[in-house]
Amino acid sequence: MLHVVDRVREGGFEPLVATDDERILAVCEKAGVLAEMTSTAHQSGSDRVWEVSERYPEFSLVINVQGDEPLFDGGALDKLVACFADPEVQVATLAAPLQGPDSESVVKVSLDARGWALDFTRSSPARGGPRGSLQHLGCYAFRRNALARFVSLPLGVREQAERLEQLRLLEAGIPIAVVTLDAAAPSVDTAEDLERVRDMMG
Repeated sequence: MLHVVDRVREGGFEPLVATDDERILAVCEKAGVLAEMTSTAHQSGSDRVWEVSERYPEFSLVINVQGDEPLFDGGALDKLVACFADPEVQVATLAAPLQGPDSESVVKVSLDARGWALDFTRSSPARGGPRGSLQHLGCYAFRRNALARFVSLPLGVREQAERLEQLRLLEAGIPIAVVTLDAAAPSVDTAEDLERVRDMMG
């Protein structure tokens, strides 16, 4: 978690960790990182982020960087925020060319002709849009009203089948803008991922 905090700070942002785990809270407090406890009943990370964001109504954009991205490029956050200069953008996320061994732990996104999300899947291969299949990265940015709407929606059919919360947005007709990076840093989705990232970080 603290590695993710460091990446976000490198991008020029001061993070707030939202957690339902007292152990994570204790680690953050010891490291001087702002953290807040949330309910244990949330079904998605975005629900957890919304609970905390309700305590900070002065912010019009909410960014959710998932805790499994210890090598995340914090500089990508500026690119994500820049999307919202377009008033049509309500939700934005990150992707990069698919690399490494494919598995159901690697979420794929395909894009439409405009470069917006067409579909997300764990299946292999993903259905390719005009720009092919990309690896989805665990980072979202929402306008406040879009996040509020998201958490009010019922779970989607494909969301439950794929175990991907972002499909709830697409099923509800809420488009997702995608910022494509040159490369993706490894995330930690499995025990094997954890060992590989540990090796990379020395």
